[in-house]
This record gives sequence, structure tokens and C-alpha cells, in this order.
Amino acid sequence: MTSITPLLSRPHVMGFEARAGLESFARTLCGSLGLRPVKVKWADVSTAAISQGGTMYLSDIGDATKVARNILARYAGYIVHELLHRKYTDFKARDPRRYVDRLHNALEDAWIERKAIASGLTGNVEPLLHTLLRGLIDEAQGVDFAALENLPFSLAVYARRYGVNVPVPAALLPVWKEAAQRLDACTSSHDTLELARWVFEQIKQTAEDQGQDQGQPGQDGEPQDGEGEGEGAGDGEGQGEGEAEGEGEGEGEAEGEGSAEGEGEGEGKGKAAGQGDGEGEPADAGPVTKAPTEHQWAREVEPGLPRDDAAPGGSYTSDEVLRSGAPDLMPFEAWATDVPVPAALRYQVRRLFENSAREWREGGFRSGTLHRPALAKVATGQAEVFARRFAEDGVDSAVAILLDVSGSMFPSTMARSILRQGKATWEAIQSPPPSKSRISTAIGCTSVLLNTLAQAGAESMVITFGTESRIIKTWSQPWRKALPILRAISYEGDTNDFAGCRYATEALMRHPAQRKVLIAITDGEGECRTHKQVEAARALGITVLALGIQMDASETYGAGAVRVDQVADLGSVALDRLAKAA
Repeated sequence: MTSITPLLSRPHVMGFEARAGLESFARTLCGSLGLRPVKVKWADVSTAAISQGGTMYLSDIGDATKVARNILARYAGYIVHELLHRKYTDFKARDPRRYVDRLHNALEDAWIERKAIASGLTGNVEPLLHTLLRGLIDEAQGVDFAALENLPFSLAVYARRYGVNVPVPAALLPVWKEAAQRLDACTSSHDTLELARWVFEQIKQTAEDQGQDQGQPGQDGEPQDGEGEGEGAGDGEGQGEGEAEGEGEGEGEAEGEGSAEGEGEGEGKGKAAGQGDGEGEPADAGPVTKAPTEHQWAREVEPGLPRDDAAPGGSYTSDEVLRSGAPDLMPFEAWATDVPVPAALRYQVRRLFENSAREWREGGFRSGTLHRPALAKVATGQAEVFARRFAEDGVDSAVAILLDVSGSMFPSTMARSILRQGKATWEAIQSPPPSKSRISTAIGCTSVLLNTLAQAGAESMVITFGTESRIIKTWSQPWRKALPILRAISYEGDTNDFAGCRYATEALMRHPAQRKVLIAITDGEGECRTHKQVEAARALGITVLALGIQMDASETYGAGAVRVDQVADLGSVALDRLAKAA
């Protein structure tokens, strides 16, 4: 738990922190369990799993979302649970009958968690798993736990033995108890499957027995008067709509079909007022009078995760950016990077991004470092011949540049199809010519910005985006080393600006600079969810600007977008408007 513990010590964390911490936790836990690392993908899902290829899908979290400690613990518990499946579960152990398969899932979940806790393989993960289960129970408020579709869920909760329960039909409680005891002897998923088959037969037999009892006098749901055995309609406060029947004293709200007057053995369809408090036996959920069919539908027993409405949707993984490698390059240099930098542009960028920190030395002190110009004063008896160094903090800047290399930025389809046939052939058919194409203008703007940002002392990163996002310049890399790549860069399919924008946001939030700026250079034809990501970045304090290359990019980037038809526009109206936005 060490990699997630610092975050769990805080009342809440921001979404981008939560995602990074959980990804790190998953990698660390894989090492502890002796598993190959998994790739975490953030997606628009609630109940997720690990694919056969090793991708773990988690419910996406918006960058600027405040994630409470209990929600973060629930995510961590889910990661533990899914990795335990990967370690212990044999996914070939399946039953073709849907209801039996769901019962098996319930028992398998309890078995892998109890096995991990008993073995101590993953440290003290029980609190995380307990929080995960609590989340499931909280979402089951109002559920009829005597209904067939909810019995596997009830079994999954009871078999974990975490001291917290949901109501269980009294007639099935002995079955639940024995199943939980038998789990201790299971050594494989095939054992838990056989146990699930046994539970299925017990449920059927119990339902048949209680169904026969329904034909006896006083048990047909009609009001009955008289004295009988037992008092009340349950032995605890339960939750959900169900048929309540039991011996002993309990609190329930009987309403609906049937009632019992006096001290009769009546039964009624009613609502239990709450769920068990985790101490002692669970509340009685009521009778089970109908046997499940082999393909009876049942509610999901796998842990789920809450959905974040602020999440942009779709799917995302930072690994795809980090592992995508170098961008596609043409066999010749087609784009110019030796663009003259207008003086107005250099001045504007310096004003926007220059670090205002300064250092200086002052003499005239009795201690410090020796100040040579003052040595002559020693003969006069003066002792103030030392100097001290002073520093004044400034505002440092980090700028992430997003460069659009999708197909719409490049010349015609015909030109693209023969990019690798040679520069002369390619140039001969261009319309418009390369120097006036969108990508040429975008490359020129990128080059100019890198140049002026470096002179202003601001650190920069360049990320290209097409179908995939790729890093072509890191924070620490000299800007001139990115120029050969820019001059030969090729197009990369569709416009997935969302992935590039989210990764740039993460990179900026990890950077120690006080001023963080994201500049997108694009033709504006991006994904609809990118706008939501842009707003999240701004909510985190990042200044988001956009250069719409021969197009309007304001639909995605809002007021921070300006149109740029040629590189020279950067030195006139564009930077003035960008300065106001920044």
C-alpha cells in the first residue's frame, strides 16, 4: 500500500493526482503479487475488469475533480480485487448456466480476497477491500434481498466475513454459513465452482420446501387471526422489498399482500426498514418461494466504481503517449523551421514568459564574502568590507505545445499517398504548395515559439497528436534538437487531441513552474470531449491558448483561441490577444 498511502492520508486529492497514484499503485501491487504489469485505461465504465491482454479498465476521473479519501480507497480496493483475480482465478472454470455462473462469481470474489488476506501477500489491504464492499452495499439501498436476482450478491457479501452484511433469507442462512466455511477448504476456481453448484441446488430445494409450506392454513397470504408460534415479522432491521417471514422479534414495515393479526404465523410482503449492522446474524430478508432457473438473471456481484460526471468520457491511458515512440517522418525535410522571428513577437513572448527572478551582490557589511573593491577601506579602520548575495524570487514558466499532425492539417489525399516517392514528385503536385499548407504554418509557429520561449527562460515540451500522441521534445531537451523532426514530420490519421491535451495537463501539473501554459496549434477540427478537458485544465490554473491554423479553434478552446493564417500573424494581432488571455 505504500505508493497510495500518502494520498490516502489527505482528505481529498485532485483527479489527476488520483489517477497517477492509482496507476503507480497498480504497478507496485503487480510486483508484490508476482504479476506482469498491467496497463490502466480510464474509460466511461462503472463495473470494469482486466482484459486478457492485461489492460485494467477503471472509471474515468476528471483532472479537476476533488476525489474524497473514501472514493480513492474504493478505487485502490478495486485494483487489489482485480489483480487478485489475475493471480488466483482460473477463468476457464465456468458453468454454462447463467445463475450458477453468477453464484460462482460471488464465491470466487470472497475466496480470492480471503486467500490474499490470510497469506499476507499484499500487506494490510483488508481496509481497502472493506471500503470497496461498503461502497457496493451503499449502492444496494432499497434492494429486495429475498428476490432471486439478489441472492448471489447477498452470498458475496456474507462469504467475505468482513463483519458487515445485507439481509439474508432466514431459510438460506444455514446454506450461506456452510458455503462460507467450505471456502476455507477450496484450493482452486474449480473448487469454488463445485461449491456454487451445491449452493444452487440448496436454493432450489429451499424454494421448493417453502413453496409447499405456502399451501398450509394461515400461510397463503390472507389475513389470519389467532395464536401461533413466534412474534413479529423478522429478527432484525433489514433493507429492501421482500417477503418477510421469521420467528422472533423484529422491526419491519409490513405492507402489501397479507398481514398477521395478533400472535399468528402470518406472512406478508413488506419492506424491511434497514440492513444489518454487521454484528451477529444478518437481518431476515424474507422467504424464497420460487426456485431459480438455470438462466435466471442476477445482479452484478463484481465490485463497481462511481462515475464522475466531470470526466470527459471516452477512454485514455498515459501509457499510450509514453510508449507510442517517435512520430512518423518523411524521407526528406518538407517544412521550414528557419522562420525569422519578428521583433514584436520576441518582445511579447518575453513579456509573457520571462522569469522575473533576479540575484545581486551588495557590499558594506561586517560579515559575508570579502568585497574586493572595499579592501582599500581597511587602512582607514572601516570594517564594512564584506558583501552579501541577495535573491528575489520570480515567476518561472512551463509551456506545453500541442501540435496537430492529423490528416486535415496536410495537403491533398493524393499528395499523402505518394509522400515516400520522393521530394520532387511530391512538390510537383501540391495544391496548395507546401509553404502555404496548414502544417507548414503550424511547424513555423512551433519553431518560432520554441526559439522565443528558450530566450525568455521558459521550459517547453512539444507533443504531437493525430490518431496517437507522441512526445517529440521533453522539458529538458534543447529546443534545436526538435527541429529536424519538425522539418520531416508526417501526418498521422485522425484528430485525437483529447489524449494529447490530457497528457499535456498531467505533464504541466507535475512541473514545478508557477506559471503553466498549454498552447494548442491546430486547425480546430478536434474531438467534442476535448472542450471538457480544456475546462478541467483551466480549473487547475493552467492557461490554455490555441492557435487556429487557417481555421477558428474557439469551439474547442474558447476565448483563448486566435486565428493564424501565416507565421507573421504571431507578431501582430495573435500575440496581443494571447497576452490578454494569459
